[in-house]
Amino acid sequence: MLVKDVLLQLQATIRRAAETIYQVIHSAHANATHNLIIMA
Repeated sequence: MLVKDVLLQLQATIRRAAETIYQVIHSAHANATHNLIIMA
């Protein structure tokens, strides 16, 4: 499953923990993207 698909799924989830999980995955994805740009 792609990161964008996971984030969309979490946005549709009403559970309280989904917001925290969304933030963690979003942050991890942003960090990985940033690190790839730096290493290139």
